[in-house]
Amino acid sequence: MAAANLPANDAPITADTSVQGRMSLVGDSELLPKSLVGDIFSKAQSQSVLMTLGQQVPVSLGETVVTVPSLKKPAAGQVGVGTSFEDREGHQKPITGFHYGTRTSFMPIKLAVIVTASREFALVNPDGLWSQLATDLPAAIARAADLAVVHGRDALRGTPLVGINTNGYITETSNRVEMDLNAARDLPTQGDAIDQFIEAWRMVNTQEDKDYEVNYWAYAPEITPDIVTARREDGTPLWRPAGVPSTGSEINLNSGVGGSILGINAAAHKVVTGKVDNAPKTRVRVIGGDFTQLAYGYADQISYRISDQATLPDGNGGYIDLFSTNQVAVLCEATFGWLVHDPSAFVVMEVPESGESA
Repeated sequence: MAAANLPANDAPITADTSVQGRMSLVGDSELLPKSLVGDIFSKAQSQSVLMTLGQQVPVSLGETVVTVPSLKKPAAGQVGVGTSFEDREGHQKPITGFHYGTRTSFMPIKLAVIVTASREFALVNPDGLWSQLATDLPAAIARAADLAVVHGRDALRGTPLVGINTNGYITETSNRVEMDLNAARDLPTQGDAIDQFIEAWRMVNTQEDKDYEVNYWAYAPEITPDIVTARREDGTPLWRPAGVPSTGSEINLNSGVGGSILGINAAAHKVVTGKVDNAPKTRVRVIGGDFTQLAYGYADQISYRISDQATLPDGNGGYIDLFSTNQVAVLCEATFGWLVHDPSAFVVMEVPESGESA
């Protein structure tokens, strides 16, 4: 059910984007008068879950200014030279300085997607595929937003986003730990895997003059077996499913069920590796950090516009008139902004170069 249509017009894209809904390619014998129930076997689209761990803030269409905390906070000290009333009375109270914050700003980006179909396809809505766009298009916006925040990349083109120097992104952090999955799979002891997480925790929690705490672990779904089976020789597990007593013997491969890694909430997220839509897979397999240092928001609601009158670029320097070719186009867009206050509030765990497929 595809035909040559409108490829992307402003950047080379390796994935096949020249597809379009066409009734002529469905086959009349497959349509009416049969009762159609639509696609009931596809997985629900991934929504922006990881990002919701941050703080949602109002975002403007232009520059958004926020106040960020200062490291200089008031400190209290003892009055006098002892604990008795006489030791305290009349003594000078200590004076301290403080500085409550500085201001920084970030700019939002526009996320958008256009799909087209023949008017006949839209009217007949075979298998509910046209209606499915109401779910698929905002899900594409959500995936693009997640990838922007975590990896600073464009989900459609797979290239780094431009103009986000003030926004930052999570995997920009210099806190990096090499993750040895082979050690984690070396039964019966996988203490090295636990040690690697402890090292990652220390990189965030023990920074001088910084008050960050890892409050969440996000790991790639593909390493779920390594996460949930890792334990020390004494049986101490790395991971524990939520709501399970501390027996240390439970294994649950359901990546949709949250749990904890070394007592800190954790769950699997597809965006961790960076392989989202056309973006390339990276060596990152785990992200941990203080997600209070992430702020995000939409300057406007995710919106739709439908047109059969527009003229769209064809990707070859020309244009296609929707009216004269009996096509309709749907535009879904949103203006999204975020700020990673300090990338050092996060840590990534990566497989080595030779283990990129692990």
